This record gives sequence, C-alpha cells and structure tokens, in this order.
Amino acid sequence: MQKSKVFIALIIVMLTGCSELSLKQQAAEELIFYTTGITLGHNQAQCDAIHGRCNRDGYSEWTTEDGVINCSCKKN
Repeated sequence: MQKSKVFIALIIVMLTGCSELSLKQQAAEELIFYTTGITLGHNQAQCDAIHGRCNRDGYSEWTTEDGVINCSCKKN
C-alpha cells in the first residue's frame, strides 16, 4: 500500500509540471483512475507513451474542442 501512495504522489508531481490542469483536478483524476486501472493522458506526448503500453482494445483517444488530444487506457 505504501508503494502505491508513493507512486500516485510521483505521478501527480510529474504531471503538474507539464499540464494545464489544476493540481486539485490532477490529484482527483489520478486517485480515481489509478484505483480503477485507467491511465489518462492530456497531450500528444503522454498519449503516445500510453498507447505504446496499452493493449489495442483498452486504448481510447479523442480531441477536445480546443484541439488538445486526450486519451485513456483501461488495463485488463
């Protein structure tokens, strides 16, 4: 359990530096999606990395109204 808390904190810190999302929103997303086995990406670089580690059936990608690419990967 301790390792998962450290992992979540590390992910939040890493995403804070390269995201337009607020820290509160990032923390909420990471907590919710980490516990459900879903990984989120909020830009092309993150989505490329996630796509490379995700199986084909679990990967989803979409573009927001302002043209930003987002994605998710559901671990099976």
